[in-house]
Amino acid sequence: YLLRMNLGNSSTPDLIQDVTICANDTFTYNLPNGYSNFLWNGTDTSSTFGVTSAGTVTIAATSAAGCAYTDTATVNTFPLPSAGNGTFLDACATDPAVDLNTLLTGGFDPGGTWNDDDGSGGLSGSTFTPGLPGTGSYNFTYTVTDSCGLQDTSIVNVTVSLPPNAGNGGQGFIEDCDPPIDLFPLVNGSP
Repeated sequence: YLLRMNLGNSSTPDLIQDVTICANDTFTYNLPNGYSNFLWNGTDTSSTFGVTSAGTVTIAATSAAGCAYTDTATVNTFPLPSAGNGTFLDACATDPAVDLNTLLTGGFDPGGTWNDDDGSGGLSGSTFTPGLPGTGSYNFTYTVTDSCGLQDTSIVNVTVSLPPNAGNGGQGFIEDCDPPIDLFPLVNGSP
């Protein structure tokens, strides 16, 4: 009888780790020293392997002792930022303040910043007060930036008008025998 002992570490080494990358970035996996016969995802035989999108990476390699190991890692990507979709608002100068966040459609990432593109002076945080700038058309840009530094923007356009003004009541005297008269000159104020 022949008894043969194979001594060594019975645990599988952690050759590669899970990673989360920014969209459009590249992450390069490097194996620890002492491995050979690399096979990344069953096709690439280089000593390093670059990934640019989400998925699973598999490495097969042989240790210096001749042991074959396989390891997998999950590659995740941070989602791209979303500022939603901009819209339009027609407002009267006498309308109450409005939260511009409520005007974004299509879902948006919270925590972005609003910019008063036209310098209207009516924006505070995300709240626009139509009476402050007066009449006109104003653009406001919502910008959201992710942890990778990527940005997305949406524009909300607000048109502020004066409310209709019928003027103030007036009076005049006519006789039933007078010809038809124009009532407009009898209205007081600035209709």
